[in-house]
Amino acid sequence: MDGFKSMMYLLVLVLAVAMVGGFYFFTGGSSSGIPHPNSASDQEILEDLRDGYLKYSKHARCRMDCRHISEAEINQILKEGRVNKRKSKPADRPCPSYAVEGNTRDGQHVRIVYADCGNTTRVITAIDLENHYNCHCD
Repeated sequence: MDGFKSMMYLLVLVLAVAMVGGFYFFTGGSSSGIPHPNSASDQEILEDLRDGYLKYSKHARCRMDCRHISEAEINQILKEGRVNKRKSKPADRPCPSYAVEGNTRDGQHVRIVYADCGNTTRVITAIDLENHYNCHCD
């Protein structure tokens, strides 16, 4: 009888592990509305970010001013950019963050970091990937 109980315990444990693994496999490990960047296409992530009202952090405004990146360019990258999955942090809490890269109309190669905060998409920072600026932002 003890052998039977041990086998049942092991079976329940294996099924529990399989269920948790299945959840992460099918959802990409994300419990938020936005897909995990490794399981979603760039377009899906960008569409989800575009659904939110854009709000700029003080840091983002300072970096944008210093690096000559306009709100129009922030919106352009949100529409046409590519998600850098290595630089994105979908596990960030309370708002998953996504690094989106692209070229602005005036030729800047930029990375904009957005955070998905429900109905709001926060612009966290704006980076020019080719030029160094001495920004003094808090």
